[in-house]
Amino acid sequence: MAKLLADRSSDLALRLIRPFVEARMRRVAARTDLLGPGVDFRRREPFLLLANHSFAMDVVQVPLPFAVTPHIVASRDLFVSPALRFVLSYVARCIMATKGGGDLRTVAGIRAAVAAGYPVLLFPEGDISFFGQSAPLPKSAAALARSLGLDVITCRVAGGYLSAPRWAKSPRAGRRIELSYELALRSDEIAGMGLPAIHEALGARLAHDEWAYQKRVMTPRPSPAPAEGLEDILYVCPSCHGMLSMRASGARLHCARCGADGRLDDYGFLDGWPFRTLAEWDAFQRCYDDELAAASFETAGELWLHDYAKLRRKRLGRAAVRYRAGELVIEGAAELVAGRGELRELALTGRSDLNFGLGGSDYFLRLDGLALPLLRALGAA
Repeated sequence: MAKLLADRSSDLALRLIRPFVEARMRRVAARTDLLGPGVDFRRREPFLLLANHSFAMDVVQVPLPFAVTPHIVASRDLFVSPALRFVLSYVARCIMATKGGGDLRTVAGIRAAVAAGYPVLLFPEGDISFFGQSAPLPKSAAALARSLGLDVITCRVAGGYLSAPRWAKSPRAGRRIELSYELALRSDEIAGMGLPAIHEALGARLAHDEWAYQKRVMTPRPSPAPAEGLEDILYVCPSCHGMLSMRASGARLHCARCGADGRLDDYGFLDGWPFRTLAEWDAFQRCYDDELAAASFETAGELWLHDYAKLRRKRLGRAAVRYRAGELVIEGAAELVAGRGELRELALTGRSDLNFGLGGSDYFLRLDGLALPLLRALGAA
């Protein structure tokens, strides 16, 4: 298939802005590239590029070294902003996907990009981890690799999570990332493999534990307020088991109920708590899912209406958000009430953006805080 005019225009635009993007990414984080056998950044033929989602800017960092810029599969929520839609569609040539997985339109977009000679980049997790450990590889990624029949290159991003934690309110200094590129499967290998074997091979190469990596490299990333934001994701105190009682200020993290106190150090580890890593704390608090679902709490946010058919959005305004033992109540910009199980495509993006469908409408709610506990209380994570 010949390249479309939009493809050729995109190629030109990307060549022109590449020096500026590279300079900007050097400021985002110092990077080290590790190339396995068979990986050539100058290759011209299409391939499937899979990467773990470590931090927000890995969508730019991962494809940056390749001479032919991959078309990136991106969430449809990004396309409802007119300005961003123009950049994604006509400069970056992104392929639109629904949150949490592709559909027939997404697969068609992937195949069209490959037919035009482009590699395709996919972040199979779909979301950045709040706790520094990658999610299991979905089987759909292995199925896509088998159906495309291309070489599959994987990129494991390390250091990104601690350089820019998803939950953090304060930036880090000393940001460093390590990108390990590997020719995971050749096209001729895939042809003779079953889906479970493909899934296992790709999953092993993309799995990443930031804490194990940090214990090996011990890279400091100082911040003026490293703990701020943790109060939104650590919602069970390990000392008194109080629910939603954690508070953060500067490097200090304490429980407002029992007074238990600790800190977050420059390496991202906890001091003064029974857990050294956020992943360990989260494993503990997941034992309290029933208590969280039965709890009552409130926050606030800004509510938007998203129209995915026409790719447009409308700001509705500020709203009070209350959760009461299985029921979500939104008041102010709109009057919405929903019980657990009534919300469609409930997902969390960014630090605190809740996406959901209710009735015949789709909403985007940028919360002031407590987004993760709300998502889990509603039974979606």
